[in-house]
Amino acid sequence: TVELAEVCAFVGQRKRALNLLSGSFDRFGVSLVATIRYCAMLVEDKQWAEIRALALRIRMYPALPNSLLALASIVEAEADVGEGRRDVAESTLRRLSTYEFEEPELGLAIATSLVLANVSEAAVPLLTKLEPRLDQSIEFWVAFFEAARAQTNLVLMTRTARRCYELEPTHPTARNNYAGVLLLQRTEPELALELTKELFATITNNFSVRINHAAALNANGRAAEAREILTSTRLPQMSLADLSQCLLVYFDVAQALGLAEEAWQVYDKINRQFLLPVQRQWLENTLKTLPPRSIAAPTAPGPTR
Repeated sequence: TVELAEVCAFVGQRKRALNLLSGSFDRFGVSLVATIRYCAMLVEDKQWAEIRALALRIRMYPALPNSLLALASIVEAEADVGEGRRDVAESTLRRLSTYEFEEPELGLAIATSLVLANVSEAAVPLLTKLEPRLDQSIEFWVAFFEAARAQTNLVLMTRTARRCYELEPTHPTARNNYAGVLLLQRTEPELALELTKELFATITNNFSVRINHAAALNANGRAAEAREILTSTRLPQMSLADLSQCLLVYFDVAQALGLAEEAWQVYDKINRQFLLPVQRQWLENTLKTLPPRSIAAPTAPGPTR
């Protein structure tokens, strides 16, 4: 059920994914894995009331074991984060992260929540401790990648993305994340394009897939095609970090096409504090090769909101 729900969510069938996970609760009772993923999707949709209702449903489960009691606390912490009580959530999650649970999935849920609460520095050691027990889990490596990304740790991002891809090369998230780290390092552009091409053909409306595919096209000397994708992409609501990553790709494409003024205008919108060190260094080096900006210039088309 969880794997089917993951695929449905990735290809845009979100309502079906939520129904599958919610229905599994009703049919089979509390499943750690299914409930954790259901909660994660509710968090992504900012359904805080539904999350608190889910925690209450868990607590009403007969003969509640310690593992499910902990799960209810994790779910409530997710709602605290979403409603702005990060200090309360952080205290709960840090306390839970010191426990030794028989089920490693609980540790994974705690680590995922720590990343959500912007406490990724506590998530990484917890995930490192869980690695021997969850090495064969795609969900574990995806979560570890997100923690590494929050820490802007390119070495760890590469290791986690590669391991996820090795485990399941056809998994959409595994392919997309691995392509992303190859593009960040500007290595194996042909493989990056191979990874993103099929995803883009089948999951056209996924924002991350579109940006990675545009970057892969550009890395393979196909900047004009990349620009077409970027200019037709409407930006969803996103963090400043994700927006800066998107704009950096557009800057790269513009400068590759010799559109200096467009590149300068995009550059002005990039928040460099959200770039990885390797990206900042590349940006500094590339700026030295751009012609000086004009005093007056048209507005760059770029991705739109």
